Amino acid sequence: MNAPAARAGNPSRKEASPAMKHRKVEPDDLRDMLYGNKIKGIPKMTYAQIAEATGLTESGVAQAVRRYKLQRKPRLDHKWAVPWSVLRDHSGGKGGKVYKYLRDLSVIAQGGDISDDGIATAIRWAQNLVDQDLDIDYDRDQPPNDESIVGGFFTKPADESDWHLKKVLNRAKAGLTRKL
Repeated sequence: MNAPAARAGNPSRKEASPAMKHRKVEPDDLRDMLYGNKIKGIPKMTYAQIAEATGLTESGVAQAVRRYKLQRKPRLDHKWAVPWSVLRDHSGGKGGKVYKYLRDLSVIAQGGDISDDGIATAIRWAQNLVDQDLDIDYDRDQPPNDESIVGGFFTKPADESDWHLKKVLNRAKAGLTRKL
């Protein structure tokens, strides 16, 4: 018996459920639903509403939005501000202070949303270190220190030709200026 015939005649083989069938939404239709289209009378819709209207899952809607580059808010990239592969223990909670400040500075530089307190704290932290001619660096084996109670991040004398923290701070300040 050949394979297609065996598959077609096999009662144990299930047909794909409606949820598993490939569904597609056209980029223009998705854009209209995401942002609304007054001319067509289409209101702005949430991912859940779009999923219900198109038969996609919310995850499917999110995938289509990324595929067609229709994100409402572009995803921010922080790799330039935190260029190290940081251990989870060094990036969260009380031990993640340096990581948080660098990410906050990156958000500020890219025009993202952050509280006024978050802006002031991150800039004050970075400016204080820069004023002391210090830079920030990361080594996952670095023991706890004044800058990081769990280790990893540490301060070092700044090298004017490659001063990472000063570059991040300057980009954040430029981002603030653009926002004003």
